[in-house]
Amino acid sequence: MTHSLPAILALALALLSFGGLAAARSAPEEAAEFVFVHEGTPAAVIVEDIPEGANAAIAEGIRRACGLMQFAVERATGVKPEIISAADAAAADLKPVLIGGGERTRATGLAMPPLPVEGYRIVVTPERCMLYGDFSGFEEKSTYVRTHSWTAPTPYYAVAEVIQSRWGGRWLWPGPNGFDLPARKRLALAAGDETFQPRAQIRWFSGPRLIGEGAVSRNRKGYGVAPDQEKGWHRYVQELADWYYFHRFGTRLQRSTMHSFGDWWEKYHADHPDFFAQPPPGFRQPWPGPTKVKLRLGNPAVVQTILAEWRAAGRPGQWGIGPNDGAGFCAAPETMAMDEPPNQDPAAVWNGEADLSARYSRFWEKLLHAFRKENREVQLTTLIYSRYRNAPAKGVDLTGLLGAFTHAWTPQARESWKAWSDAGARLFLRPNWFHLGAGAPYLQTHAVADFIRWSTENGSLGFYFDSSPGHWANQGYLYYVVARLGENPALSDAEIMDEYTSAFGSAKPLIAQYLGYWEAHSIRLAYPVSAGGPVSISDDSPYEALVKTKGIPKNPLLGSHHVLPDFYRPEVIEPASQLLERAAEAVKDEGREIRDRVRFLQLGLEHLVLNRDAVALGFRYQEAASAKNRAAYQEKVRELRAFRARVSPLNVVSETLSNRTDTSRNSPAAGKGIALEKPEEEGI
Repeated sequence: MTHSLPAILALALALLSFGGLAAARSAPEEAAEFVFVHEGTPAAVIVEDIPEGANAAIAEGIRRACGLMQFAVERATGVKPEIISAADAAAADLKPVLIGGGERTRATGLAMPPLPVEGYRIVVTPERCMLYGDFSGFEEKSTYVRTHSWTAPTPYYAVAEVIQSRWGGRWLWPGPNGFDLPARKRLALAAGDETFQPRAQIRWFSGPRLIGEGAVSRNRKGYGVAPDQEKGWHRYVQELADWYYFHRFGTRLQRSTMHSFGDWWEKYHADHPDFFAQPPPGFRQPWPGPTKVKLRLGNPAVVQTILAEWRAAGRPGQWGIGPNDGAGFCAAPETMAMDEPPNQDPAAVWNGEADLSARYSRFWEKLLHAFRKENREVQLTTLIYSRYRNAPAKGVDLTGLLGAFTHAWTPQARESWKAWSDAGARLFLRPNWFHLGAGAPYLQTHAVADFIRWSTENGSLGFYFDSSPGHWANQGYLYYVVARLGENPALSDAEIMDEYTSAFGSAKPLIAQYLGYWEAHSIRLAYPVSAGGPVSISDDSPYEALVKTKGIPKNPLLGSHHVLPDFYRPEVIEPASQLLERAAEAVKDEGREIRDRVRFLQLGLEHLVLNRDAVALGFRYQEAASAKNRAAYQEKVRELRAFRARVSPLNVVSETLSNRTDTSRNSPAAGKGIALEKPEEEGI
């Protein structure tokens, strides 16, 4: 579908809390409003007011924003307003909804001063509605979205603001069935003039490149998209983009690469082996691979080489200094002398089992001192992650450091955040919290929400979650909670739950019980959190017990898959399934959209059962590689893959992302080591 489903600024912008956004407002005309639909009759026409000379991304963004407005009006009223070009607007009989800020908007005489970065404006009079975004010289000012997505999103933000904040619309998960907007016979907007800017500087889930230049090749390479899956994959990422931008995902925060030295081994190891981490006896470089080798932080030449590369690049205002990923930390005496506590075991240091925050904070302080001699405003960027996620060395000055904070939601994580912030670093959240659960309904929603609110109160610039795994039926409520807090961190847990469950009609209280059931189960299980190594939430949790008794991997990136047969047995799933059966009964006489939403959650549980059973049969086959066990395992993996292919168009799960995750996390559900064609009959 072409369009997808989906007070002027004063001298100083007045910052008011509204839906998680900063807004400047002028008083509306009393009782005046613009009418879209009245008693089943259209009263307005949507105008694609694309500015002359706008680039392709801006033009596409405006078209998609128009499509969103058309979709929402039709969903609310049953009336589908016409979308016309700006050239046809003068001859239209109905009043215009001008989207884009082009010549038709300017012809109204509206004063249009520059908007803030990522800003958007909504101007409503009884005669017209005007919505546009932060275009300057026909280029969107926002940074990340301009290079990562299919479109310039701020006109879409403006339409989403109307739908969400004025009309009570909600988008629970990507795709049309996740969109909820109360039905009405009359649809209107009160007159007024408001300018908005998203509160947080960054709001994003990492994942597939959204449709645009280079997206097909990048997604095919990075996500293993087969040629016969491309159509479905493109549908998914477009619906994902609609959902993202409806919740005003994007960024105005410039940030360099977080793992910054992936090319150093190739460039320097032959002439300068002393640039790289010294291993303890029994290991050798490059470890664990050329792109992941760590630096020898105690070598002054490393600082000078980083500085020289920055100079050669023209001394940009931002430079990445984040360590490469993985283990293999330097065990050289001069580097270990930077540690607290001193004299840690070199093998523990190398393997990433020691606390290395002191060495890295001291190293970054040296870099900042050297860089800021030449540019006082330079910003150095890094992950605060892995064995350097805890509190920095006391007394360091990290003014000028931008840190992507990757930790748990524990009290220790809060102490660490405060310590880095007090040392002068500016921080945003970059958690791995969506990696927990292996697609099961693992919902630590209160803990996640509390930490987001707390970090916002303590200077957070926003969040960049790794990643967007696509488990929408089982984990989508957690994604929704995070997205809504990105818009408005003042929202309470009860308010967000009310928003989400209201889309289920008479089943609302049952869906609330269902989500609460899984949250209580998740809290009891208390998986560790992946943060460049597992961070325990509770040392005596059922998960930690399995680590000790069964040898389950402690890191939940892998262990979440291994524990499915233990933690999601039939007697655990049955109470949740019964709640959904009661919900389905409660809405059997309500609209199809509501019935389909309950069915959506039921399909999520069906996927959980298939995934659990594939894992269990995979382990059985590993333990006893009989032909019978092999055939049963093959059949279950085929059944799981076929189910994913069937429900992926509904966004119950993303087929591509789920299959890829199974493989990358070495889950038995990936079917590794078995052929997935028809099993042999002999010996079964």
